[in-house]
Amino acid sequence: KDLANLAPITSAALKYLSKTGELPDMNNSLLESPAITEPKGAASTHLQDWKQAIDSAKTEYEAQRNRLVNLELQAKYDPWVPYLDQAQRLLNETTQAMHAERRKVDEVNAARQVSQQQVNTTKLSVLERRQEELFQKQYQLHIASMQLQDQIAQLEQESIT
Repeated sequence: KDLANLAPITSAALKYLSKTGELPDMNNSLLESPAITEPKGAASTHLQDWKQAIDSAKTEYEAQRNRLVNLELQAKYDPWVPYLDQAQRLLNETTQAMHAERRKVDEVNAARQVSQQQVNTTKLSVLERRQEELFQKQYQLHIASMQLQDQIAQLEQESIT
């Protein structure tokens, strides 16, 4: 139970096992390598056979070392995966909220524009009617003024005669 005395990768694997009840998925293909065999019999005296056995052992050692490095990296960076998932979820939620707010703003703007157009149309028609009324009154005043001038001219002529 004392994980402090274990290698970091072993303690990480045990912690994962205690949390989930299963070992993490691992790529076992790295463990599959040609068997390292010691040259036997007549081959044990040949230098070339020994070099080949040593090369195989070095290859196997390097594969196991790479696997250990990969496992240590996984133990170091895998704890960040839930945080990255949470950050992505928050980003998605925030983006959706932003789009919803944008839709609301667009709806409010569209409604405002329609109401302004209706008000402006109503105001415009009222002003047009008012203008027509003023033109008619001006025309009537002009006609009345001309009639008065004619009457004045007639009265002046009658008074002269």
